Amino acid sequence: MVEENVHGFDFTITFSKDGLEAYLEMDKMGLDLTESEITDVLQEIEKKGIVLNSNESEIIELIQTSTGLDKITIATGFAPIDGTDGYIEILSKEEKDGKPLVLNDGRVDFYNLGLVTNVYENDKLAVVHGPKDGTDGKDVKGNIIPFKQGKNPKIPHGKNIKYNETTGEIIALINGQVSFGENSINVFEVLEVKDVDFKTGNIDFVGNVIVNGAVKDGFTVIAHGDVTVRGYVDSSFIVCKGNLTVSGGIQGRNKGKVDAGGNVVARYIENCEIRAGGSIIVKDAIMHSKAYAKEKIIAVEGKGLLVGGLISAGKEIQSKTMGSHLATVTELEVGVNPELRERLQSLAKDLNQKIDENKKAKQAQRILGVKQEQLLKIGKDLPPEQKGLLIRLKFTTKHLDESIKTLQSEQQELMEKLLSSASGSIKGHKTVYPGVRLTIGTKNRNISDILSTSTFTLASDGEITIS
Repeated sequence: MVEENVHGFDFTITFSKDGLEAYLEMDKMGLDLTESEITDVLQEIEKKGIVLNSNESEIIELIQTSTGLDKITIATGFAPIDGTDGYIEILSKEEKDGKPLVLNDGRVDFYNLGLVTNVYENDKLAVVHGPKDGTDGKDVKGNIIPFKQGKNPKIPHGKNIKYNETTGEIIALINGQVSFGENSINVFEVLEVKDVDFKTGNIDFVGNVIVNGAVKDGFTVIAHGDVTVRGYVDSSFIVCKGNLTVSGGIQGRNKGKVDAGGNVVARYIENCEIRAGGSIIVKDAIMHSKAYAKEKIIAVEGKGLLVGGLISAGKEIQSKTMGSHLATVTELEVGVNPELRERLQSLAKDLNQKIDENKKAKQAQRILGVKQEQLLKIGKDLPPEQKGLLIRLKFTTKHLDESIKTLQSEQQELMEKLLSSASGSIKGHKTVYPGVRLTIGTKNRNISDILSTSTFTLASDGEITIS
């Protein structure tokens, strides 16, 4: 409250911080006020520049209702209504949920995942809508409070599209598959092959890739769009900016790697390193693998098994079974950005190395410094090569001090980000076995007993709780 006191009569007129309300406080009952005293109050209200919402008689009546112990509101303004931000309206449907087709007889067709959505030249893909104005507000003194302008949306960029500034429409320039990313819309042509093997060699394609058979052992597929494999992936290297969908399984044999900007959908994943910018969804299992997803890792159909290795998701992990009756070590973690964690690990390594180097350099600097002081006392100095070394050591330690300070600052910043993102849940729909190690943010919990249907989250005290 910003108070303004009136001397000579015991009443006070105050304003709310935002200036949208004015209040009157008195030390006597309103009914005991004389006509002259009421006039003093009205004159002070006018002097303060307050614009009343009611006429004078209504204000007098309001003043007279005061008990002398309360604060009464004598005027109110109204807050501005901010403008709304512009937005991008998507017109072309992009089917990227990774759900297999359910046939009429109830069977699931894992060979038809419906992820390829074609668009044609001159199709309207999206419309850019500009911001809308809001409404100004007004404080109790009648001053205009301007509304906050809405922001213009970022115009999506991308390949094979055109933006019409007059209509706001984004148009496809070619036939192909549309892919929507963060502030980007692309129309990709599709490359379709039977298998990726010695007949094709490695594939590096600017659009989407459809493999009707398998990606064979040792081959590489790089795509700027999505990769769809109708068969299986065998210890190969796959990188795509979009989704990876494998109707069969991914068998890494401890050398295969997958890095997808979107979702990874497969029947199973075994002995492989998988990274997904979206979610990882499997029907049967993820076994003895390193699986990282920025969103979720889901295994709730079929066997629904997560066992061995490391399973890391930004928001949520779900499966029927976690671990095994053999107490296989299985690490499950949520609320940890893999890139953030790896950067922290790299920082810690660099920091320890520089601290060690700095310690050795300062020790050498001290030894030479003491030697130089002793020589100077008898009118001598260090040999030129040692004197040069001392100068270099001083420069080195100063540089290392600065580097260590910078690394420590970045480490602190990343740790704060890690702590602030400590959320998410781990859900075992059927069984969670001993040997499972849970991590949510920076908190850990080891499972020592067999648990049935369980959900693990962070409690208000910051510890992992089971429900």
